[in-house]
Amino acid sequence: MIIGELDDPRVFSYPDRFSANILWIGYGSVTYNLPSRLRPGQRLTELQISFEISSECPETNEDYPSDIYFEINGIALGKWISPGDYGSRKGILSPSWWPELLNQYGLLKTLIINQEGTFIDGTSKISNVTISDFHIDYNSVIDFTFSVPKDTTNCGGLTLFGAEFGDYNQNIVIKAFYEENQ
Repeated sequence: MIIGELDDPRVFSYPDRFSANILWIGYGSVTYNLPSRLRPGQRLTELQISFEISSECPETNEDYPSDIYFEINGIALGKWISPGDYGSRKGILSPSWWPELLNQYGLLKTLIINQEGTFIDGTSKISNVTISDFHIDYNSVIDFTFSVPKDTTNCGGLTLFGAEFGDYNQNIVIKAFYEENQ
């Protein structure tokens, strides 16, 4: 079911938004409050955040780059350039009622923040920001933001796919690794 009208930002205030399985913006940002399950005496050593993502354009365009930026608690992590907005075929999980002329699937990406820096898929370093730069402990809030600035070189929006859309049966997945303080 489509919540509200397509491309209507008022939908972000509707209670039904919590059941959404696909979200898109042409530019701007979306922030998620991530759970922190650290306990006293534990130190965060790595965060892995996995999501299915693509660019966002009217209808679809396989060659539609978008500069997508990431940040945690207001600290910029770097950017990744999404190559396109995919719709050459139906998404494996996209429901039958989802219009075929709209984006169907994305790419599965994993953002990794550890002591060596910040990486996409464990291989492409996007910044020198490390997990220690956040000073996260058991009392900390973890706000994770996706953004596409209006004035970036490739302002091609973003689409996030949940467990019932796209090709990957998952919502945003967070893995936190920690050590016990000595």
